[in-house]
Amino acid sequence: MTVAIDPEILAARAAQAAAVTPFDVTALPTAEARRLADAAALFFNDDQPDVAAVEDRSIAGAGGPLRLRLYRPSPRNRGAILYIHGGGWFACNVDTHDRLMRSLAAQSGATV
Repeated sequence: MTVAIDPEILAARAAQAAAVTPFDVTALPTAEARRLADAAALFFNDDQPDVAAVEDRSIAGAGGPLRLRLYRPSPRNRGAILYIHGGGWFACNVDTHDRLMRSLAAQSGATV
């Protein structure tokens, strides 16, 4: 069975490949692999939706402070969504997921 991939996804991945030098995370020191993976993920943050407010915060964690970011779509919110990204405790952060969280807040009307 052949599954068609949306042409917009193919175009975005091609543009990302042209903008980010290929790398193998398994062949690099962890810190360097994480830095490159995060930089590659930032590629998808273009054309960010507007939201009423974005606020960076931190909370205490067992290993030190944890960064978090609140997205408020409007002064009148409709509930809240807690989003915890994947990444295998290796890559991505509040910056790499900025556009996605803005979109989620704007489309749902909920604070994210």
